[in-house]
Amino acid sequence: MNRVSGSLWRPIASALCLSLFVTLPLPASASVVDDVAALFQKGNYAAAEKLAKTGLRQRALAAQLQLALARLYIRTGRYKLAAAALRRAKGNRALRPEVGLLEAKLDIHLGNRERAIRTLSALLRQNEAFHRARVLLGLTLYDVGRNALGYSALDKLADFYNDEKIKSARDLTSLGRALHRNEFYRNANEVFGDAVKADPSYLPANVHWGYLFLDKYNYNDAAKSFEDVLKINPNHPDALIGMAEILLRSEYNRDGALKRIRKALAINPLHEGALCLKAEINLDAERYKAAIADLEPLLKLNPNHLRALTLTGTAYYLLDDAARFDAYTKRVLKLNPKYAELFHTAAEFGVKVHRYAEAIKLNERALVVNPKFWKSYVSLGINYSRVADDKKAKEYLEKAFENDPYNVRAYNMSAILFDKVFKRYELVRSTHITFRFHKEQSAILKRYAIPLVERAYRTFNKKYRFVPKAPLQLEIFKNPRDFAIRTVGLPRISVHGVCFGHVITSRSPSDGNFNWEQVLWHEMAHVYHIQLSHSRVPRWFTEGLAVYEATLAKPEWKREMDLVLYEALRQKRVAGIAAFNLEFTQAKNFKQILAAYYQAYVVMEFIDKTWGFAKIRQMLVLYGQKLHTPQIFKRVLGIETAEFDRRFAAFLKKKYGAYRGYFLADLDFYRDLSAYQKRVDKNPKDAEAWARLSVAQVKSGKLSDASASLARALKLDPKQPLANYLAANKALAERQIDVAKKHLETMVKSGHDGYYVRLKLAAIARAKKDNKGALAHLLKAASIVPSYPDAYRMLVGIYLKDKQPDKAHEVLRKLALIDQNSAGVVLRLAEYDGKRKKWRDVERWARMGMAIAPFRYQFHYHLGLALLETKRNAAALEELEIARSTIDAALVGRGSEQMKKPAALVYAALARVTWALGQKAKAREHVAKAKELAPQLDDVRSLETLIR
Repeated sequence: MNRVSGSLWRPIASALCLSLFVTLPLPASASVVDDVAALFQKGNYAAAEKLAKTGLRQRALAAQLQLALARLYIRTGRYKLAAAALRRAKGNRALRPEVGLLEAKLDIHLGNRERAIRTLSALLRQNEAFHRARVLLGLTLYDVGRNALGYSALDKLADFYNDEKIKSARDLTSLGRALHRNEFYRNANEVFGDAVKADPSYLPANVHWGYLFLDKYNYNDAAKSFEDVLKINPNHPDALIGMAEILLRSEYNRDGALKRIRKALAINPLHEGALCLKAEINLDAERYKAAIADLEPLLKLNPNHLRALTLTGTAYYLLDDAARFDAYTKRVLKLNPKYAELFHTAAEFGVKVHRYAEAIKLNERALVVNPKFWKSYVSLGINYSRVADDKKAKEYLEKAFENDPYNVRAYNMSAILFDKVFKRYELVRSTHITFRFHKEQSAILKRYAIPLVERAYRTFNKKYRFVPKAPLQLEIFKNPRDFAIRTVGLPRISVHGVCFGHVITSRSPSDGNFNWEQVLWHEMAHVYHIQLSHSRVPRWFTEGLAVYEATLAKPEWKREMDLVLYEALRQKRVAGIAAFNLEFTQAKNFKQILAAYYQAYVVMEFIDKTWGFAKIRQMLVLYGQKLHTPQIFKRVLGIETAEFDRRFAAFLKKKYGAYRGYFLADLDFYRDLSAYQKRVDKNPKDAEAWARLSVAQVKSGKLSDASASLARALKLDPKQPLANYLAANKALAERQIDVAKKHLETMVKSGHDGYYVRLKLAAIARAKKDNKGALAHLLKAASIVPSYPDAYRMLVGIYLKDKQPDKAHEVLRKLALIDQNSAGVVLRLAEYDGKRKKWRDVERWARMGMAIAPFRYQFHYHLGLALLETKRNAAALEELEIARSTIDAALVGRGSEQMKKPAALVYAALARVTWALGQKAKAREHVAKAKELAPQLDDVRSLETLIR
């Protein structure tokens, strides 16, 4: 849905600009009422309250000011005060409709829905054109499950519009809300646009327009609506929560969302949207008891709050407390027998913890309750696709899109994925698994993906003593956007692969910038973890174990984040195992997520080496029996989680013993500005504290304060290592190379040598054209941390510049086992060893290259050549044919001239292999093509001898 300007049926020429308060003729002395309204409009609630109370002395305005106070008290969650103010305002006959409307709103907040319905019905009997009362009545009727009556009540607003009786921003907003609830989304969009055009200062129009966009995943236009509200009233809690939802759903900016939630709760501690969204964040973080606690104040106020009851029930479902989930289910359905959202919500949170099959059953229960709940059709379609039932998936998605064409996920999955994307793909069946490949990439993927995945299947079957339940399906998508839509229904996702237990989706290695073989091995491991645990394995456990499995499969697949984990150990910040999932769910940036993956991997390494893999398998089984981590560790390992944490720390100290004494600080750890400020306040002569405060100030953008803190640290202790390291960084940023060098050399001389210290000294040496000095620093860096790639990369550059290819090659061999995603490294190795006719090494590098960039002809050429030279001619021919088909495409169009030489080499190799296989006519054709492309090449000239 896009933002649309203009009217639904006809353009509206003009509209009245209405106050947020009562639209009655007021005497001149009523300016205080206008002033209160203006303060309320701007969100100055304390000032508005004070002015209204002062104005109560004017008896003629007392009732209107009591009404204003009642609105303010409802906005700020002071419901008893609101009720008292309404009782005082009720004596004014002219105000009684507004009083009645607010009484109904108050009753809804308190859970007295039937009384609200009676009040609103009475108001409409007195004035059927009271549109705000009508929309509230319709919404409340829906809320109690009388959907037909709710629809009818709201539909009446369209009649008023057709009779040209709805023109003001306020009434247009009521109509827009009615259209939204009755699922006329396009019309609602247009009407809200008309309302905003009629009076941009009427804030409810943009608030409800924003929530319409939010409902349909249109986050950009939703943000525009909420921002327009917050420009006028920065304290509007509904707009704040709308922005919080956008931040959470569009980019999972948890901190940004919580900041706005806290602001809304400071305005109204009982704000329903804020408390529910806070609970959702805790559900996402798998802090289920915290989510329940978040909702307790709301349910104490309103025991009938459907969303709060639903989220509480969902928390119990995720805790595997079936009795309490059933109790909340009954409670919700008693309040609203058609409230399908209950099951849909539980399903949506369930899929976040791998419960895909259960999500299907929950959504099916939702449709029993309400057969027209289209969100569950979308969820059913997506989740059937995740268990490899494309037929049912398509049926549900088409039904959803047919009835809710503005649901972006329904559109993406139905109109784009099934109707267009899948037509460009083919299904290929191996012995145990079905694959979906793009037709243009199928030949190569069949050759490499299928054997890899079948090998993983055999390996894990034996290791886990478990055969996964069929169907098993693996899909590799050429276009990252198609991969994202297939995976989550939306066009953006940052990962390379996802496992749903029965289905794996992955990006294609088209770009050649990630190790796709490692990704597939990792995701195949998840199949066993999810199925063996009946979808109950915690994220930290399955991710750590999958990373460990990849590391065991091939040494070059090991991840390298030892310094981050060592720094966490040094600062006593290694995550405890009992709440380890929070390291994933509450990570503030991508680096923290990667660090969580790495620690989880090392945890699995520790368990395997200490207790054996059989214990890991037993833990998966017990997760499947709905036991939790502390219980499982006690039963399987025989220790409490606290004792495990102690032993794991000891394991890390031993593992990273070689790092002791070096300066290896990770500056990302120094972010807690308030903590470091308190530390220097407590001990102003602590140089290290001042240095840490300086880092935190840099991270917070307070650069001048950071400079002052750094100067203070160096004055207190000129040799303080962190301060000198920061000073060096600052000097390098200011291009003061000699100053930076002095600080770094001070660190080395004072016993604080380190990996990054040496890298910076090497960079300074290179800037001074001192290659000898740079080499010494880089070799020292590599000896300190042999598992990190930066020093090796710089060494290769220096050796190549100094024309020392043998030394560069030696370093490249080390780098290839560390930098698992660099096709360039292994290509250089293949070329170098090819010139030296080390064909087994060429084969090794070519195969490693294929794990990164299988669509690059060079790797097929080098592999084909290596196979040819080692007399495996049939396999060589297959590889060289792939190289030929890839390079032929490059011979057409721009850049074709530069491709002639490599193409001639491919054809020359093809000539040799076809001749060896007795295909002499074919060999002569290849010779002719090679001569046509580059007759001057030695490899081509030598063919003349071959074909005589």
